[in-house]
Amino acid sequence: MRAPTESRPSASRQLAELLLGLAGLMHRLRTLPPGHPALAGQALALERAFAGALVDRERLVMEVGTVQLIVEGMETNPDYEPLRDLAADLRQAGIAALEFRPGLTSTDLLDALGPLANGSPAVVSTPALLLRTIASSPSEEGAWLELERFVLGEPWRTQAERDPHELGLALELDPPDPVRDVELLGLLVKVIRTRDATSPLVSQGALDLLDALPVPVLRRLLAPGGDPTVQGDFLRAVVPLLTPRLALRFLELLAQGREGMLSPGALRVLARLALRADEPAGAVVRRALSEELLRFVAPMEPAAGQYRVALEPERVLKLALESSILEAGTLAAADRMIVRRQVPQLLAILETVPREDPVASALRDRVYEPRTVRVLLDASPIDLDSLDRLVPAAGIEAAPALLDTLAHSRERRVRLRLLDLLGRYGNDVGPLALERVEGMPWYVQRNLLALLGRIPDMPREFRTASYFGHRDPRVRHEAIALAVADPELRERGLAEALNSSYEPTLRLALSALSERCPPDLVPRLMTRLGDATLDPELRAMAVSALAPVSDPVVLRLLRRLVVARGLAGLGRLAPKSPPMLAALRGLATHWHSHPKVGALLETARQSRDTDVQAAARPPGRRSGSGPRVAP
Repeated sequence: MRAPTESRPSASRQLAELLLGLAGLMHRLRTLPPGHPALAGQALALERAFAGALVDRERLVMEVGTVQLIVEGMETNPDYEPLRDLAADLRQAGIAALEFRPGLTSTDLLDALGPLANGSPAVVSTPALLLRTIASSPSEEGAWLELERFVLGEPWRTQAERDPHELGLALELDPPDPVRDVELLGLLVKVIRTRDATSPLVSQGALDLLDALPVPVLRRLLAPGGDPTVQGDFLRAVVPLLTPRLALRFLELLAQGREGMLSPGALRVLARLALRADEPAGAVVRRALSEELLRFVAPMEPAAGQYRVALEPERVLKLALESSILEAGTLAAADRMIVRRQVPQLLAILETVPREDPVASALRDRVYEPRTVRVLLDASPIDLDSLDRLVPAAGIEAAPALLDTLAHSRERRVRLRLLDLLGRYGNDVGPLALERVEGMPWYVQRNLLALLGRIPDMPREFRTASYFGHRDPRVRHEAIALAVADPELRERGLAEALNSSYEPTLRLALSALSERCPPDLVPRLMTRLGDATLDPELRAMAVSALAPVSDPVVLRLLRRLVVARGLAGLGRLAPKSPPMLAALRGLATHWHSHPKVGALLETARQSRDTDVQAAARPPGRRSGSGPRVAP
């Protein structure tokens, strides 16, 4: 039983799943014969689960109580039968704690847990799975007595008095001694780890001892340069016992000399967090403080410190969002993530919080702005997905940065995405694009004209026709595309396009003419069709554009493309080609009721060539009977 004022947070979902997996494996080890395939499968699944849990951890320690398990300061529910049974089984086997390390394999799990499940007295540890036995720790009374003899210098003492304040005073008067400090930490760990979940006196006594330790003594014991292994064991032992106030004291002392691991800004957030421990979100507060303390667990090598610096702003933001605390350090953490180009991680954090959350709202105002967009655009490669989440939430003020990148980007994929993003601003981006067009290199003008084609309304002051004579065909193409999309300029744009020798522009015109061909453009279209050097596919597009026109000249042209020439070809079809098939489809679609077409279509439908048959087949539904032309 524990004092009612001290409750630990329950295990997180990831850790709970690991514990359930261990319980399941222990059950199968007891009930299935060695070597059973189900054991290997269960152990392999557990290996993968531990691999994910140990990615950012040096180790994961599971302490074993009489009715529950304690992992990273979080307890399992003693009323939950599977985990209660697991704790009882391990306790009965004499196990005080299990320490899991990176590199844990299914073989480690089977080798270490198999003997325990089968009742073997042997305890098997592996490099990645260490088992600590209860027998290796002294009794609770003996641990206190050993500590008092050491601190008070009274080796003849026969009974522990359990007076934390007397021990604290004696420690404060002791001169600094690095060797003695290491031994003292080891004795403190013994006292703390001999606590029994059924004895409130033991837990409260250990907590009182930690509270009574003078700050100078604690600072000396936890200072950088001490034995990292012993310091780490001490932290792992004390974290489950600490109140938020004590946890904050430990954090303040640990941060001295290790600013790279916990900055002053993060410490301020944690301090404000500790003040809210008695609120409904107290479990969140205790968990956050425990997690921060466990980050200092050994080994505390320089490489680990550098890694932690990179994660520091992210931790500050998560703490602020969990606790609803907003201060200058929180906003500065967001700024540091932006400068370090950690925008995707920053956006991911914000997207997990409801939009109405006041801290998240303030952070979004800080993040969704033009400078963040420019940071993304300056990176190589550009994170297009993050840009997509920022724009247009960053506002029209971010458009100049996007326009600058659009103008000079050499990647077509990037240009297309930027055009799409800029197009989302609608007509607001038109004036910005227009003021940049004049006097720019051709590739900039091409991109800006393409952007103007994506917005609903063209700026009134823009003169599309002024670019019809541009020396670069790609710029002319974009200008003609704008004209074709404008009802007032459509015919002029199509006329320019039909005169173009640039294939994309000609293709644009033929595609548009297939929807509706103005009578004035029919002669020009027939001239392009008569160009024998024109690509057959483009000639076929020209045929398709002419086919709906109600003109006897068009009928004669279509029949001439379908029927073989000369006396030898009388009654026979011309050789299959894209223009021939296009003409045949045009006859079947628009001229099928004409007396000069029916027999020709029937001949085509009798062909052995399936393409010819398909082209001659009339559409299933028709809105009209086709053009009416005098025979």
